[in-house]
Amino acid sequence: MTPHDPWTPPGAYATLYPPQEIPLPANFMPRPMNGAQPFQYYTDWHGTNLRDEQQMVPFPRTPEGVRDVRRRYYGTITHDDEQIGRVLSTLDRQRLAADTLVLFVADNGISLGAHGISGKQTMYEEGIRLPLILRYPRLARGHPQNAGLVSLIDIFPTVCEAAGVAVPESVEGRSLLGLYRGEGPWDRAQIFASFVSPEQHRLNMRCIRTGSHKLIHHLTTDEVELYDLDRDPYELHNLAGLPEWGEVQKQLTARLAAWRERAEGQAQKR
Repeated sequence: MTPHDPWTPPGAYATLYPPQEIPLPANFMPRPMNGAQPFQYYTDWHGTNLRDEQQMVPFPRTPEGVRDVRRRYYGTITHDDEQIGRVLSTLDRQRLAADTLVLFVADNGISLGAHGISGKQTMYEEGIRLPLILRYPRLARGHPQNAGLVSLIDIFPTVCEAAGVAVPESVEGRSLLGLYRGEGPWDRAQIFASFVSPEQHRLNMRCIRTGSHKLIHHLTTDEVELYDLDRDPYELHNLAGLPEWGEVQKQLTARLAAWRERAEGQAQKR
């Protein structure tokens, strides 16, 4: 299902974006680096010759390779966008739009050369920031955009509210319809993300992301990354281990550990 790799846009979409006009990401690098040193977990990972890491964009990354894969990805996205437009136009034409909640969302982001990574298996912003667009003409819309922290776990209660169905007490997500309407503050302090594939990919990582900071823990190598997202939005300066950031690291580590313990406990009960 597009826009999943191998990114083969049809017809004219394949040449819609000249590669020489595509800028490199601000955090482009040939391989994932922690300052002057490569991250051990990615050094191990690239040795596995993952399909979407090695074959899509040769390693180490080059400007030419990254521009080419971005050209193909952009063409695929543009084609997708037009097909989604056809669906929305049909709803309008059939006079069904007012009674139809449309959610456009992805299950992961994609790196495309950022941080020296091609695929999706990352806790950097390119991997965990997702498109989430709602269209529900029945509701009066508030602000067209919102910078609050939302998560895929919010989709289920959103659909429940729209359908008039009670949300089970065990659900941790929150309906987005109030946020859509611009009602009240959206006061979520943090979100969590994980990628768990220790055997196939030799990757097992967790992260906590607040409005201003992110801490990533790589369980396979016990490496830690800490970023001040306000000052370093491209996550280029790892602050983990620096004395002046010790308290922030300690607090985020504790919150991440508590979430992990709770999540793993719930998984065992299933």
